[in-house]
Amino acid sequence: MEISIHLRGGDNVTDMRTVALAKGISYLPHTVRVRSRGESAAGADLVIQTGFAKSAALMSAIEKGIPYLIMEAPVFRDIYDIALASNFTYNGFQGGGTRPKAGKEPRKAPELQELRTEGATLIMAQKPTDHSLRGSDHIAWLQEKLNEYPEAELRHHPIMVPAGHNEPIATALSSCKRAITYTSTTAVDSGIAGCKTICEHQASEGWRGGDREDWLHRLSWTTFTHSELGTDDIAAYILTGYEEAKANALQGLQEIPREKIDGAAICRRYYRAFS
Repeated sequence: MEISIHLRGGDNVTDMRTVALAKGISYLPHTVRVRSRGESAAGADLVIQTGFAKSAALMSAIEKGIPYLIMEAPVFRDIYDIALASNFTYNGFQGGGTRPKAGKEPRKAPELQELRTEGATLIMAQKPTDHSLRGSDHIAWLQEKLNEYPEAELRHHPIMVPAGHNEPIATALSSCKRAITYTSTTAVDSGIAGCKTICEHQASEGWRGGDREDWLHRLSWTTFTHSELGTDDIAAYILTGYEEAKANALQGLQEIPREKIDGAAICRRYYRAFS
């Protein structure tokens, strides 16, 4: 199998996610080619890149029915260094694609807190230009949810408010009984903290489809340190998801990155709506 690794280049630190996995794959009987994200995936059986941005590599994979693998930041950000660990998804972003079946062995994961029945309702805003919103109108969605839950508090994404404006997420969740998100990874935090978590989109990592213990175990098998990714056994585990991803790609079952947007205009609209 020929695996095409596509990098941003220019010493971009997020390239370490794909580089770490490329090292692990190099110990396996596969051909690894390293290219830029501006190059097509010609001749590849699998395309790997960091992030769900629309790139020549990703779009050529989708057009040719080639499976792709997206590397992203870990979801357990309280127990993993965000710069030293990554998660992965085939043919989609976050929970929007597929992953191999989780192993039976327990992996590093936060401790589940007791379910809470009292406290505040929080609506978790995301950066309105985020790729995980998949082109949806996040401002309109937030306004809809604020009307639906008039008692709710709106928690802005940290990047949308001055530094120090938000209390730490753990503090906010300690007095929260219900958290409402679109696809925010805070749904993972709230689910672990014992809040009833409502996710609008099933691609959210907080979308459970089972009990909390099973959900947490499955999530624990989506995140690996870069040291782990650089080993043959973890790389081999990740590649066990390839055949399913290949079958889905041939059927056109792949998420497509959103088109370019006017981020500045969207942010101005957000501030007008919620200032």
